[in-house]
Amino acid sequence: MVILLGSLGPLMMICTYMGYKDTARKFPKVFAKIQLMLMGVRIKVKGRDKIDFTAQHIYVMNHSSNIDPFILLSEIPSNAKILAKTEIRSYPVYGFAVKHLYLTVDRSDKKDRMRSMEVMTKALNAGDSLMLFPEGTRNRTENAVTDFKIGAFVLSQKTGVPIAMLSSVNSREIVPTNSYLARPGVIRAYWDGPFYPDKYDENEVEKYREDMRNFMQNRIQTG
Repeated sequence: MVILLGSLGPLMMICTYMGYKDTARKFPKVFAKIQLMLMGVRIKVKGRDKIDFTAQHIYVMNHSSNIDPFILLSEIPSNAKILAKTEIRSYPVYGFAVKHLYLTVDRSDKKDRMRSMEVMTKALNAGDSLMLFPEGTRNRTENAVTDFKIGAFVLSQKTGVPIAMLSSVNSREIVPTNSYLARPGVIRAYWDGPFYPDKYDENEVEKYREDMRNFMQNRIQTG
């Protein structure tokens, strides 16, 4: 794994520095797939046929384990923009790539959160897809999902871009919530959608959010 990080990281940075951003964005997907393989984790996903991955989406997933970003990265197109924590920009090697390839937000700064909404809106209007965890941070409760932040659904309504939902049923059984150690096994997950915002009036964004949360919660509990 150290060798893998040491090789993919610099290659990603070099491609970014040289302006080959589309190539650089492929590295996280490759890394995620290799990481899962080395951990002995296989993903059994149902519903891929529901989603046209060549079309524009806001990809959302529940987040109860440190393995979740690897699951989502391995599933979505490599050109989808990731919203990352701003502190990652200070990391050696990867920080440079994140700064130039993806979108960042300081979750403790309200002004920065507002700025990130503007940046994400601009990215969607330019035809990009986004990858978001609507819970905002890891779910450390016993519940299937926690409350969703409203941002993904405001963005969907403002831009008309539909939600594509990936629900992981048992990721915390493979990597417990506060751990980075994996138990080899199979993660069960489901794709659902696309969910279009035109089903909701402008003043129904909270209903949109709650409907999506309830759908994901039901999927996880019955999956």
